[in-house]
Amino acid sequence: MSAERNIRRLGREAERVSWQVDGSDITGTGVDESGLVRVWLDGTGRLRQIEIRQNWWRDLGPELLPAAILEALDRAVGDRLAAWSARVVEREGSDPPADWQPPAYRRSDNNSLDRWGSEQVADGGDRASEVAQVLDLLRDAMSELDGYRQRVDDQARQQVLGSSGGGRVTVGLTAGRVTQLEISLRWLREQPTGQSVAEEVRAACHDGYQRASQQAAAVSASSPAISQVRDLAAHPMTLLRRLGLGH
Repeated sequence: MSAERNIRRLGREAERVSWQVDGSDITGTGVDESGLVRVWLDGTGRLRQIEIRQNWWRDLGPELLPAAILEALDRAVGDRLAAWSARVVEREGSDPPADWQPPAYRRSDNNSLDRWGSEQVADGGDRASEVAQVLDLLRDAMSELDGYRQRVDDQARQQVLGSSGGGRVTVGLTAGRVTQLEISLRWLREQPTGQSVAEEVRAACHDGYQRASQQAAAVSASSPAISQVRDLAAHPMTLLRRLGLGH
């Protein structure tokens, strides 16, 4: 029984660490040096809102506006990371509340949770069968590991482009972060409102996020066993209860 106690202890520790580093509700805000551009990032680090003040043309001009937007985005990323780091320190040594659920558990598209998220507790032969299935899954995941790692590394280095509907704004995303921004100078010289520019930038970012999500989904689909193991690891106590070890 000591092995089972160790498994339960490791499961609780894994859940505690997952709670400690959970940044899914941490947002970020950034303002450029001129104070004319302000951006807000959501809990996933993606652009949620951007505000460009009306006097951008007078104080920045079309040549400097893209750099100001990138600066605000970078500062928002830094703001979110600082808040995240503070959260980790604040939660160190503490236990998650009883009603806390890992981010993966809350995802509506998580098919693995339909299979493994049940609160039904296995016993006897059912328990042995569940354990055997998990072991088979781990073996399958190990066989996928090298190819999966290479695809993830390739994707992290690859820049994903997104554009607004009218093609006036193009963004480049690297590892989910906006690292490049181009705005049509011809259009900017027509002096569009700050709101119009902001809407085009937001549309381009959202297009890039969608494309990046599609690529990530394709990588996950190419390694189904690893995807299932990753989801299981995100809520270990639920899995242990399923195996009759979480009491």
